[in-house]
Amino acid sequence: MNLEELWKILDKERSSSALQKLPNNFYEQVSEYILELKNEGGRTDRDDPKAALIEDELNTARIRIESIFNKRIGKIINLASSKVSGLTAYPGGLIAKEKEIFEEVVKIIERGRVAMLDPVLEGGENGSEKEFEPIRKGPAPAISESKSKIKNFALVRILKNIPTFVGADNKNYTVDEEDIITLPLTNAEVLCKRGAALKICFFSDDGDLEKDTR
Repeated sequence: MNLEELWKILDKERSSSALQKLPNNFYEQVSEYILELKNEGGRTDRDDPKAALIEDELNTARIRIESIFNKRIGKIINLASSKVSGLTAYPGGLIAKEKEIFEEVVKIIERGRVAMLDPVLEGGENGSEKEFEPIRKGPAPAISESKSKIKNFALVRILKNIPTFVGADNKNYTVDEEDIITLPLTNAEVLCKRGAALKICFFSDDGDLEKDTR
């Protein structure tokens, strides 16, 4: 794995609405590549010009793999929604870990439909008032080290292209329309108020998944 390979994968994900086929150990391969860069950087003297090049490659690699992840997660959510609506069969291109995510998202959407939409279609109880219980509560999804210092964050769907901005975690974010991404809660709320994003869910200080009742 290297930067060029990561760029090719990201470019393909951006240029197609379908999930491209990746090896099941894709994230393990990237993890090994990141570890190699960190080890090489640790062995290189800070005054050596090569140290700056290694650090730059490491940061770029992290940005690219996160972008690949966000692109694929966005597609998985859309595919899960289509599956629940009966528009598509089980999608191809999912690696093993993504299949688990897809199946969980399908369950969440199905439960949301039963709690919110079905009562309205049947002319019964108001769907907006019926309690919707998430499938389960648990720790927040794994996030980068810079984000781990931010206890409140949200998963949002980006509704329009947004220029690069600095988040509350001091990290630069460059997002495109239809991206699904985790942002610090303060940044997510600003984008939602401006109509630039739609909040999917947020995570409280104790790491539990909360539904947005506002």
